Amino acid sequence: MIVPSAHNFKDEFPLFETLSDAAVEFQLIDASRNVDDTWFEQDRVPAVMWLAAHYLSALSSPSAALGASVVGPLKSKSLGDAAEEYSDAHVTAGATADDTASTMYGRRYLEILKRNHPAVVGT
Repeated sequence: MIVPSAHNFKDEFPLFETLSDAAVEFQLIDASRNVDDTWFEQDRVPAVMWLAAHYLSALSSPSAALGASVVGPLKSKSLGDAAEEYSDAHVTAGATADDTASTMYGRRYLEILKRNHPAVVGT
C-alpha cells in the first residue's frame, strides 16, 4: 500500500495545512486503498494525494456534513438562521465523498485513473 506522509501531502496541498496530521493520514490511508501496483509507478503517489485531497475537500463542505451534495454555484448565504441558496440547485441526499467528480481534486484523480485504467473510467 502506498501512503504518502501528511507532511508531504501538506507541502503539495497547502490549503489543508491547518488540518491535523491524523485527519490527513486517515484520508491518505483510505485513498491508498484505491491505488495498487497495477498503476504506473510515477502516478501512484500523486493519485493517492489527489484522492485524499478530494476526500478532505468533500468532507469539509457544510452539505457533506449533512450527507447531501449540492450542485450549482452559491447564489447567496446568510448567517441568521443559517440559510444558503444555490443557482439551479440540485440536492442529492445521501451523497458522500465517493462522488469523485464533485471536486477539482477528484476530477484530477479521475484523469490519472483513466491514464492507468482506461477501461474502468471510459471516455
